Amino acid sequence: MPIKIPEAIDSKLRPDSSLFGEVVSTLDGLEQWIADSKVVFFPEYTDHGVGHVNAVLETASALVTDGSWHLLTPADAAVLAYPRTHLSP
Repeated sequence: MPIKIPEAIDSKLRPDSSLFGEVVSTLDGLEQWIADSKVVFFPEYTDHGVGHVNAVLETASALVTDGSWHLLTPADAAVLAYPRTHLSP
């Protein structure tokens, strides 16, 4: 399962091709790292796989109200889409 940037975030981020490329590249690397990882962090709490990352991205997108999307810049969208992890691939 691939990491998917929600449509609303994608449409704000895509106009800045450099920033978009950075976020996509990072997500692609994270996706591969998660898929290859044999370490399970706190399995009793939550699944930290690709499905979890996608759910977090959807939640981040849902936090922005319909009336607020026009205020966001590509950099704001990158902050929403960029992985929140203290782990490095």
